[in-house]
Amino acid sequence: MLPLLSHIAELVAEKTELNDDDLAMLVYAAGLEEQTAVATAELRRWSVLLTAARQATALTTRAIAARSLTLRGIPDGAARLAVDVATSAAPPPLSAIPTTVSLGVLPLGAPGRAEITVHGGPGTAIPGSSDLSVEPGTFGPGETILRVQAAPAHTERLLWETITLETGSDRLVIDVTGRWIPESDDNSGALASDKALPAGREKLVGGPSSLTFDVSPTGPEGHRTITAALTAAPPGSTIRVHPGHYQEALVLDRPITLTGEGPSEDIIIEVANEPCITARAALATVRGLTLKRLSGAQGGPCIDVPQGRLTLERCEVTSDSQHGIGIQGAQTSAEITDCRIHNVCGSGVNVFHGSQVTIQNCLIDANRTPAGTGISIAFAGVSVRDSRIFNCQESGIYLADHGRGLVENCHISSNGGPGVSIENGSDASMRSCRIDHGHHRGVEVRNHGGVTVEDCDIYANAFSGILIVCSEPTFRNCRIRDNGANGVSVRREGRGVVEDCQIYANSYIGVAISETGSNPTIRNCHIRDGKGGGVAVSAHGRGTIDDCDIYANTCAGIDIKTGGNPVVQNCRIHDGKENGVRVHNEGRGTFEECDIDGNALHGISISSGGEITVQNCHIRHGKLSGVIACDRGRGTLENCQIYANGGAGVYFKGPQTRATLHRNRINLNDLEAIWICDGGGVDARDNDLTGNKRGPWDIDMASKPHVHAYRNLE
Repeated sequence: MLPLLSHIAELVAEKTELNDDDLAMLVYAAGLEEQTAVATAELRRWSVLLTAARQATALTTRAIAARSLTLRGIPDGAARLAVDVATSAAPPPLSAIPTTVSLGVLPLGAPGRAEITVHGGPGTAIPGSSDLSVEPGTFGPGETILRVQAAPAHTERLLWETITLETGSDRLVIDVTGRWIPESDDNSGALASDKALPAGREKLVGGPSSLTFDVSPTGPEGHRTITAALTAAPPGSTIRVHPGHYQEALVLDRPITLTGEGPSEDIIIEVANEPCITARAALATVRGLTLKRLSGAQGGPCIDVPQGRLTLERCEVTSDSQHGIGIQGAQTSAEITDCRIHNVCGSGVNVFHGSQVTIQNCLIDANRTPAGTGISIAFAGVSVRDSRIFNCQESGIYLADHGRGLVENCHISSNGGPGVSIENGSDASMRSCRIDHGHHRGVEVRNHGGVTVEDCDIYANAFSGILIVCSEPTFRNCRIRDNGANGVSVRREGRGVVEDCQIYANSYIGVAISETGSNPTIRNCHIRDGKGGGVAVSAHGRGTIDDCDIYANTCAGIDIKTGGNPVVQNCRIHDGKENGVRVHNEGRGTFEECDIDGNALHGISISSGGEITVQNCHIRHGKLSGVIACDRGRGTLENCQIYANGGAGVYFKGPQTRATLHRNRINLNDLEAIWICDGGGVDARDNDLTGNKRGPWDIDMASKPHVHAYRNLE
């Protein structure tokens, strides 16, 4: 019945519900009429689950539908694909990064500017007042960058307005804040509260220094505990925490700034069984503290952000309980800057359920336990810049279940799992990063994961530099080198594009393509100095290899076997230490406009039922024959130039070994132009066979019945 799943998914995408007549027709078409009642009941369950996924607005519902299908015995990959097909007509969820925009502190007369990245249109961006403008005013289903500008203020003021993002089915409100002060004003002044506005919004204005509270466990003035200061502080206050050891679980439920006065390592907040900080305020800032969650009966993060917006600066975070920082909720956001998050029993930063997070200039390391990832993202969005993520037990960055990410100028190294893992409908952009010395793969993209990776160094990882499975990523202008297995592995319906990359000195194959449905495009790459081959295509994999320079590899420049069938065009395959091209064990392939030059053995070797078509190629300066075939190998060569090889131009031997040679120039080879023996055969027409040292032909008696020659120049 499994083949019917795709039909059910396609029908669900077109109709909101399938009736029993629809299902019975499918059962009959599949030849299951003897099991009509049982089969129809099972198809009805599938239909109900896929219809629920299609009608859902929450991505979690779609994930639950996929998992429910697996409980019906459907393989995980097929279940997720069916949900993707069924929901393809449904609009993508509306999301934005960030969900709260801070214009910062600005001098009088200066405009405020910011950008918001939006997905999930089409829709409209509506400013809350004339003080704000947004360009463009509309956004599409893909990624759209909205440019926000606030009109300059000429007197001291604080802006707190909104931008509303609306689609036909969704709505998202973005808070925009900023403050204008005279340039001589002290930026450290506190903010006071004004009267409360309707709908729970506080309006903040400049306030007196009395709204700054001091906390010290030994000081003669102020509060002895942070909790006491929080109780006394109105919205907009600043609490200055002096060195000491504070065993308090803090709740930030209104706009507040909590700042350390002194070295952060001397200001320690340490708690067991509860988060050190729970932040649910519309706007809260924490800076300059050391936060330690101890092990206890109750698990949970060191910092918990279930709603609102948190800014975390210059803090050190550890946890013996679970994650370092947990952030969740569609209206929740955080900015994490200049922090170190380490030695946690889980993810350093765990972002999920619609939240949006920015991480900048942070160290995230030594996260332990089998789930110890640096950053984990699911159904949420994260931007990571200028950070180092290393020595984690699992992945450095893990995006799952429709997570979104932007990773720039980061160093991701020495992690136990893949440096970056992207799967299950997640999407990311990576630029100018280093992913190296991992104990697993460098970058792993699975199960409809999407990523664009540009100008990155992926090197010295224990396994392959890149793995692509059932996904279509793009890798551009990257250096993929010195990895312990393949440079790039494409498997099980992997696709995508690898272009303008340097792929070299990997321990196995530069680019390995295998398994049915795998069909990537490898374009304008240098694939060289591999300890194995340059490109290998096997197990019915396909692929287009276009305009690549493939050279100085230890094994064949291109190796094709077991039903592999690539298209190779405009490539230079040269100076290899074995054959330029090897096609064997029922491999197939098409070569067009290629230059196969100076390889240590044959230019092209065909054997064990291999078969290729070669058109408009140069095959030259091989140490042995230009083209050799044996053991049922077959080849069609048209409009090629085969010259200056150390053996015959074309050498076919053995029964059922056949060559078709049309309009080729086979000249200046050290042996014959064409050598056919041991029952081999050839159909040679309109070829130039002049200038070879042993003449145009060498045909033994067993092969003569299988040689057909017409209009050749000899």
